Amino acid sequence: MAAVLAAANKTLLTSIALVAETIGPSFIVPTVVSAAVSYFLTGSASFYKSQLLSKNEGGVAS
Repeated sequence: MAAVLAAANKTLLTSIALVAETIGPSFIVPTVVSAAVSYFLTGSASFYKSQLLSKNEGGVAS
């Protein structure tokens, strides 16, 4: 569950927190490993087209 959420939404910490809250702290280590692997393997790909690939250095959206 955490791996799919981390890869599709590009939200590493959110997926770990969701699984820790719903399943319990006993599965936190496998959750961190699976979420981190899927997050970094997907690179800049995201499920949502409107999600920014990087932050704008000037602070103003173009």
